[in-house]
Amino acid sequence: MKKLLFPSILLSCYFILNSFMNNSALFQVHNQKNDFFTNGAPASRTGAPGEANCTGCHLGTANDGTTTSSISFSGNNNEYQSGQTYNMSLSISNGSNKNGFQIVAFDANNSNAGSLTVTDPTNTSIVTGSGNTYINQTSSGTGQTTWSFDWVAPSSNVGPVTFYYAYNVTNSNNGGDGDQIYLAQQTIQPFVDPTGFSPSPYETLSESFNVNYSRELNQLLLTFTSQNQSPYGIVKLYSINGKVIFSNDFAVGFGDNNEIINLQESLSKGIYLVSLFLDNNVVSKKIIVN
Repeated sequence: MKKLLFPSILLSCYFILNSFMNNSALFQVHNQKNDFFTNGAPASRTGAPGEANCTGCHLGTANDGTTTSSISFSGNNNEYQSGQTYNMSLSISNGSNKNGFQIVAFDANNSNAGSLTVTDPTNTSIVTGSGNTYINQTSSGTGQTTWSFDWVAPSSNVGPVTFYYAYNVTNSNNGGDGDQIYLAQQTIQPFVDPTGFSPSPYETLSESFNVNYSRELNQLLLTFTSQNQSPYGIVKLYSINGKVIFSNDFAVGFGDNNEIINLQESLSKGIYLVSLFLDNNVVSKKIIVN
């Protein structure tokens, strides 16, 4: 029995050392991942149409951040003029001692509109991906609940510009569980000259477009005005994560249109985006299903 004692001790030491090394490696990888996201999320995490959001890494379900966050904009009447630079800031009212965000500016075609620029490099930084530019917090900026930056408006009128953003209220446990992700958006309109103005087809469509959802009938009711008699329009329904849930084309007439869209599956509670593709334009509306 004494002869077996020494090999047994060696074998036990081997398993203990091996377990420690494996756990140390996992710990290092885990910390590297957390350090990376503390310094800003990867691109395309704003929850904008076609994009993911931060729940891919922070788990849970995204919340509506409309009432707990706001964007300040230095332009008059919530309107932009082509080529002008505007001071902006994103503020959250329900932050913790460690927070993060990502924001992007899209036109109605979900393409970058204008240019976001960093004015506070200590607390914010630029990240790019899929041809788009975003602003994130830095590791120093996680202690903030307000982040400032500039936006240079497009060189020409591209119609309404929507700022989509996601923000993360963390529990500071250096893990993905227990954090709260919020999504929201704010739209800035182009400046309109009140003298001799004739609305463009896009502006007519954007101002007239409205969506209602009937849970009883599982239908979308679209109302809009078209200045061009396109042969058809396309409606797409997106989840809050940017996934296309439903797509359908339909005939469109000149003037006022009322279109009933029968959905294939009932919608569960949540926030959805309905986009109408018509006359080479895209307009969108958010709906909330209770």
